[in-house]
Amino acid sequence: MDENAYIQDIISGLGLALNEKNNSEIIINYPIKYDKKSMQFMMNTDYQITMQKLGSFLADFLNTDFDIFENFFELFIKYSLTFFDLKKIQKIFDKNICSELNFREFLEKLLEKNKNEYKKL
Repeated sequence: MDENAYIQDIISGLGLALNEKNNSEIIINYPIKYDKKSMQFMMNTDYQITMQKLGSFLADFLNTDFDIFENFFELFIKYSLTFFDLKKIQKIFDKNICSELNFREFLEKLLEKNKNEYKKL
């Protein structure tokens, strides 16, 4: 059994948890990085846990102009599991690699489909 399987089940679709005791947010993510050499996006299969001040996600979300693709792109890279569960993200990555074109198309479709809902929030 994969040593991370249990945590993957727990965090699938979560991406963000609150720790009121420490007044912080816990971001659970599988880092997505861009490799300039190969011009591909790569997803790390080891999850990353980051803590930040409580309210940071809300501030980042509210400060995102969803009419500007690059703003949404940056928000998605930072909080991808908050928007989608891991299995849906993995579908666009073949062996943890996704071409720049496919990744951008995926995010453009996601933004177009949900832009009005994001703006309402």
